[in-house]
Amino acid sequence: MEIHAFTINIFFTALILTVSAAAPVDVVLVEFLLSGQKTATSLQFSAPTLDCVEEDLKAKYSGIFNISRVRIFDQNITTCDQLSQKSSFWATRFYYREVQNNPVMIFFAAGCNNAEASLGSLARAWNKPLMIPVNGDPSVANKKRYPTVTRISPFIQEDLNSAMHRLLRMFYWNNVTILCDDADDHLALFVPMCTALHDSLRLTYNISSSRFYVNASNADDLQHYLEEAKSISRVILLIGHGSRIRPIMLGAAKAGMTNGEYVYIAVELYPSRKQLGTLQWYTDNKDGQDEAAKTAFRSLLKVSLRPTERTTEYLNFMDRLKNRATNYGYFFGPDEALNPFALSYYYAAAILFQVMNETVSKGNNLQDGVALSRLIRGRTYDVMGHTVAINWNGDRDAQWIISQTDPSTGDFRPILEQATFNGVYNLTRSYGSDGTEQRIVWYNSNHAPLNEPRCGYRGLKEECKAESFAISAMIVGITVTVVLVVGLLITLIVLRKSIWEALRRA
Repeated sequence: MEIHAFTINIFFTALILTVSAAAPVDVVLVEFLLSGQKTATSLQFSAPTLDCVEEDLKAKYSGIFNISRVRIFDQNITTCDQLSQKSSFWATRFYYREVQNNPVMIFFAAGCNNAEASLGSLARAWNKPLMIPVNGDPSVANKKRYPTVTRISPFIQEDLNSAMHRLLRMFYWNNVTILCDDADDHLALFVPMCTALHDSLRLTYNISSSRFYVNASNADDLQHYLEEAKSISRVILLIGHGSRIRPIMLGAAKAGMTNGEYVYIAVELYPSRKQLGTLQWYTDNKDGQDEAAKTAFRSLLKVSLRPTERTTEYLNFMDRLKNRATNYGYFFGPDEALNPFALSYYYAAAILFQVMNETVSKGNNLQDGVALSRLIRGRTYDVMGHTVAINWNGDRDAQWIISQTDPSTGDFRPILEQATFNGVYNLTRSYGSDGTEQRIVWYNSNHAPLNEPRCGYRGLKEECKAESFAISAMIVGITVTVVLVVGLLITLIVLRKSIWEALRRA
C-alpha cells in the first residue's frame, strides 16, 4: 500500500510538472519614463513604441509568455535630475510588492545617466535584466559591476568618441576646439555628450582638446569664442542643436575662418526638426545668406548615425507608431523619421524575448538575469529586417557615417563610414550606388587642413619671426634703394636742365 501511494504521488507530481511546463510564464515589463519632452525617450516618444511592443509580443508569444506592463512615471517629473532622485525608490517599492508572485521581471530604463546607474545596481542585486535605450552612464559599460545590463541604444558615447578619434587621426589632427552650444539643449543631450567627448579625447586618446560653451544665437558671444578657437586650433568640433550649426558657420565665415585653413566637424545623430534640429545651410534664403552659408558648409564634415533602412516591416511599423503617437499628443511631421532611441525599446524587447524563448525551450531558468544577459551578447539579430549586433560586452554596435556637402548641389553625401563589430572599429571610404569611391573635396585646397599652420596658430614661431625680420629688412633695403635711385634721377634731371639753360643763354 505504501508503494502504491508513492506511485500515485509520483504520477500526480509528474502531471503537475507537465501542466506547469505548458502554462504561460508570467512576464512583467517595467518601464521608467519621463513626462514632457526633456529626453529622446520621454513619454510622447517612447510610449507609442512600447504599446506596439506589447501588441507584437503578445501576438508572437501567445501561450508561451503571459505578458503585462507596468509604467512607472510621474507627470511632474520632467528632467533626469528629478528622475534620478525617484527611480530607485519607485523600483524598490514595486519589486518588493510584486516579488512574492515570482514573475519574470524586465526593467527598461528612461535614458537618464544617474538613474541608469542606480537601477543597474538594483538589477544586479535582484538578478533582473535591465535594458537601456539611450546612451547611458559610461560606468554601466562595466559589466562586471552591472552584469544584467544591456545597452541597446544606437548611440553609445564610447563609440562616438572612438569614431571621432579615428577621424582626427586619419588626417593627423591632434589639436581641437569643441564649441558646445547649450542655448537650445531642450533634450539635455548635447552638454553631457560634449563633456564626455572632451574628456575622452584628452584622457583616453591623448588629443589636445579645449572646450567652450557658447550661445550661437548671441553674435558677440559667438565671435569671441571663434577668436579663441582661432588662436589654439584649426579643427573645431561643433556639438549642439542642428539649428545652431548654420549661425556658427556664418560667424566663422565672418571671422575669415572658412578659407580652407580650418575644418569643422558637427555631430548630428539623426535629422529631427522637433527634437535634435536639422543640420542644413539653406533656409529658402530667408535671411539672404544662403549662398554664404553654402560656401561656409564646404569646410564642414558631419558625423551621424547610419540612417535606418526603410524595410517593408519598418514602414508598416512606422505607420502603426505614428497612429499610436497621436494618443499621446505627438504628431509626426510629413517627412519626420522615427526616433531611433525610442525605436530601441522595440529592438530591446524583440531581442530579449527571442533569448527568453530559447531559454524556455531548453528548460532553463528565466529568473537568472545574469544568464539571460550573457546569452544576448556576441550575436546579431534580425528585427524588422534590420541587423542589430550586440557585442560581447552587452552593447549594441554603432554604425557611423561621415559626410560633406557636394560642391555643386550643396547636398550632404557620405565620404567615410565606421562600422563596429564586437568592439572592433573600422573606418573605411564610402562608395556610391554605382560603386565609385566618394572622394573628399577639401575647400580651397588639394589636401586636408593642417593640424597647425607652419608659423603656428598666431604666427609667432621663431623661424617665422626670423623670416619676417629678413623680409622686413629686404623691404626696407629695397625702399631705400628706390629712394636713392629716384633721388639720383631727379638730381641728374635738374643738373641736365641747368646745363641746358646755361648753354642756351650762352
